[in-house]
Amino acid sequence: MEKERRSYPWQRRQRKILVIIFIFFVALPAALIALRKYQDIQFQKQLQAIRDAGFPATAPELANYYPTPPADQNAADLYQQSFDFKKPGPANQEFRDLEQKLGEVKKGRFAEDLHKLAEDYLAENTEKLRLLHEAAKFPACRFPLDFSKGSALELPHLSQLRASMRLLSLEAILAAEDGDMNRALDSILTAFAVTNAIRQEPLVISQLVWMACHGIACDTVRRTMDLAPFSEEQLAQLATALKNAEDPESMGRGLAGERVLALMAYEDPILITNDLDHTIHGAGTAAAALLQVTGALNRDCEYYLRMMNQMIDASRLPAYEAMPAMRQIERRLNASSSWLPSIARIQLPALTRIIEAQARDQAILRTTATSVAIERYRLLYNHLPEQINDLTPSFLESIPIDPFDGQPLHYRRLDTGYVVYSVGLNLKDDDGAEPLPRLDNRMTGDIIFRVER
Repeated sequence: MEKERRSYPWQRRQRKILVIIFIFFVALPAALIALRKYQDIQFQKQLQAIRDAGFPATAPELANYYPTPPADQNAADLYQQSFDFKKPGPANQEFRDLEQKLGEVKKGRFAEDLHKLAEDYLAENTEKLRLLHEAAKFPACRFPLDFSKGSALELPHLSQLRASMRLLSLEAILAAEDGDMNRALDSILTAFAVTNAIRQEPLVISQLVWMACHGIACDTVRRTMDLAPFSEEQLAQLATALKNAEDPESMGRGLAGERVLALMAYEDPILITNDLDHTIHGAGTAAAALLQVTGALNRDCEYYLRMMNQMIDASRLPAYEAMPAMRQIERRLNASSSWLPSIARIQLPALTRIIEAQARDQAILRTTATSVAIERYRLLYNHLPEQINDLTPSFLESIPIDPFDGQPLHYRRLDTGYVVYSVGLNLKDDDGAEPLPRLDNRMTGDIIFRVER
């Protein structure tokens, strides 16, 4: 019988060391490689699902998703030329002072001296206004956006277009004060054309500016209506412009673009970890490498895409359904936590409230369109309608729906006019009251269109 082989302690330690070496230098790297391979396959499936849904997944695809029209149809060059002239807006102290004085007049006519100041300012911007009116005749617009820059993409045209809207608004109001309603209408229609210059831009910020421009245009309609009546033909043109202004796909388009920019950030995680360098030199680069090696970055990307898909689906619902859906997504985002840097948790929560802006935009457009219909009714019958239902089908195709609660918009006759309103974000019928000053105006009062004359 063979003598039993004796095992020495140093041999047992050696085997343990070999096992540990095998795990750390062979098994663990192999497992990580396999995990990364699996995650890459899943990631490519997610990208293909995005493409199959008709959305872009890369910067070149985003550029094709937002194509450049032929040069003879693109208004961008004319808008860029208009930007080179006197610039109304925050950088111009003269216009800031004038705008502050104008903003103090909420309705009625400007005082004679203020009217003269505004006329002089318009005269100084004659060429700029000419270019804006000329650009409005073009059927399309696409500014030269370089999506390959990712989050560093520059958008200087947005502030310029918004300032141009205020200039056109001033032109329309002065024309109405002078009784020139043809010129007033032309300025308003040009303002809607300026708004449409960024309608197709697949970025959330562009869509938010697009909506803000709607607010300026609709307030201009209200101001001019207060000053003088439009003719039936003019009101019909306004009705068409307002009908064409709504776009239920706007925020879905913006979110699709944001998703592409986020995917570009996942390719370079140092963008989200570089803040760590302020604490410990080199920590940002080390954290970025750790996110990639461990697969945490891929998992965060998968989570981001899953939640973003839900947000895009929600954005395509009617606003009164989309807002609760977005709040549920927001709660899920807030409930998730991790000590690791996360693009998803940095970017997504801020996007869950954009549907509120879309609902507000729709409320402003619909209350304005309803008021235009009321004016057409008044012209034909020489009195105001008793109820909003009287406007269909002759002046409105259907009863306009409040985007906040899914119910018909409210209409109330006043002693000297009428008010059309949405209940707004607080979902409370405040009887057409304006938001309270110095408070969160999203949560007080209604979204109103009031005409008194």
